[in-house]
Amino acid sequence: MDQRYLNGSKTGLYDAVKAFLVQCKGVKVNGEFEVILPKKKNIAKEDERWSTYALKKDARARLEMELKAEGIECKVFEANH
Repeated sequence: MDQRYLNGSKTGLYDAVKAFLVQCKGVKVNGEFEVILPKKKNIAKEDERWSTYALKKDARARLEMELKAEGIECKVFEANH
């Protein structure tokens, strides 16, 4: 996990998500492995450290491609709600 993200920095989000998902390489699922990432939530300024940051569409596509290169067949989506 990327320490910058744990400290509240959105700049480490991509690396943190990828590092976590690479650890899921041995997980077996019935059907297709889907990664559903949250949408960005706008919350009060004082709670900003814990707000949900979202990966943009191009970053989600890059993540899917890099995970496939690691041997993890998956689809990466943004949550619908």
